[in-house]
Amino acid sequence: MLIYDMGSKQKKLNIGRKLIATASLSLAGMVIVLSLFYNGLSSSLMNERKSQSTRLSQIGMNIIKHFHSLMLNNELNSSQAQIMAMSVLNSATFGKNGYFWINNSNGTLLMHPYSKNSIGQTNINTMDSQGKYLFKDFINTAKNGGGIVEYYWFMPNSSDTFSKVSYVAYFEPWDWILGTGLYLDDLEKEIRHYAFSAFIIVFIFTTIIVVLSISLTRKIVFNLESMAIRDSLTQLYTRRYLNEKMDELKLKYQRNEHMSLSVIFFDIDYFKSINDAYGHAYGDEVLKNVGKIISSTSRPDDLCVRYGGEEFVIIALSEDKDTAINLAERIRAKINNIIFNSNGVEFSITMSAGIAIREEDELISSVIQRADEKLYEAKNNGRDCVIF
Repeated sequence: MLIYDMGSKQKKLNIGRKLIATASLSLAGMVIVLSLFYNGLSSSLMNERKSQSTRLSQIGMNIIKHFHSLMLNNELNSSQAQIMAMSVLNSATFGKNGYFWINNSNGTLLMHPYSKNSIGQTNINTMDSQGKYLFKDFINTAKNGGGIVEYYWFMPNSSDTFSKVSYVAYFEPWDWILGTGLYLDDLEKEIRHYAFSAFIIVFIFTTIIVVLSISLTRKIVFNLESMAIRDSLTQLYTRRYLNEKMDELKLKYQRNEHMSLSVIFFDIDYFKSINDAYGHAYGDEVLKNVGKIISSTSRPDDLCVRYGGEEFVIIALSEDKDTAINLAERIRAKINNIIFNSNGVEFSITMSAGIAIREEDELISSVIQRADEKLYEAKNNGRDCVIF
């Protein structure tokens, strides 16, 4: 049916805006969730890195204590024990750029696998790129029971400084401060990787949910619209829909002044006797079949309506009155040829029809009324006929 429905279009636009708003809210929610996820992941991975540095420091301290015990047992002298402990720690690199280093409480660097030229130098007043006296912080933290120190330092074989965390611990017998160097640049990459992966997953699921929601909403809207304008039994348009389209039908007629607006009013003859004889359920089957014939016989632009009960209306633009009469006769003849069967009992039905052609400036409701009057003439004229 090619009737332009401005009200329906406006409803669809409003629904479209609501769907866009829903999608925007979903996206905003996704961004918030990802932000919380990113912050939580950053905190979690940072804590894991700090725990790793603590465990490595404990391993390093056990190595130092081992060689110190050898010294106490007179298996090694003090110099030998310290040299051997440093040798083991110097070679014990871990991770991408992780390592052990040792300085004393004066800030003098005693062992560093990547800064051999700085060994023996006092760094008590050395600051990192953020202006932090890191060696003073190492010493104070280590002597106060040990702990994590965050700072910036040069990465091995690089002139650039990067964020690091180190767990520092103090071995008082040798005045050693042991630290574990773990850079955080790979941690940031890891966080970005996890966050990006999470974003992709959430984005895909959000997109799927939004698409399914839009599809489902459109289907529901379509079904609701169909329920509002279509008769559920015959699938023809409803009388309410016809009443809403009166003005549009008038405009359509005015745009096609060379055509005639015809109204064909049908009624199934003796339909009450069908319900009485075969039951209302089978009466509904009769109505369904009549609706199918009216719909399939009419042209795509014709407005086919179940007007009420067993009454049907077709509103069509015709070249002349004969076109409307021929359409009504074809439908009447097809109805006559149907053989119904209810529990082995066969029967057929007939239909009567009245036709009216719109006169100049006449209201469409008036044309329908005249077609209804012609239908009653057909009823009074013996039924199973078309009266114009």
